[in-house]
Amino acid sequence: MRFAFHKSALLLGAAAIMAPAAATAQVNLDAAESDVRVFQGNVTGEAVTYQVSIPADSIMQIDVIATSDLDPIVTVTDAASGEVIAEDDDGGGELNSRVRIRGESGRRIVISVDSFDATWVAAGETYGGTFDLRLSTSAFV
Repeated sequence: MRFAFHKSALLLGAAAIMAPAAATAQVNLDAAESDVRVFQGNVTGEAVTYQVSIPADSIMQIDVIATSDLDPIVTVTDAASGEVIAEDDDGGGELNSRVRIRGESGRRIVISVDSFDATWVAAGETYGGTFDLRLSTSAFV
């Protein structure tokens, strides 16, 4: 009896694999709007920089998530004044970095991603690695 049950389960599993998959509709993301955007980056011996606008009355969370052995540091400056707004190393869990920036009345910022290794690397040595830059925007309440 026990053998027959396992054999039946095996046959049902095989039938499910061999059955044609049901047709599913594709979703076109070209025109989709999202509060979360992800970009891939690569530090290769110097900081990588990005510019982005934060809408008025919102908060942007900036996560730098290592996808290699990179230990990322993120620095955010005001694009107009050059003033450092925030900086973080390891605040996003493990070696990842995270900052939250208020958009105030609308603000353009510069995001700089570098490696912790840049602070101690000797002349002629290389450092770097890959990362995901995740930007998520929410309303400021």
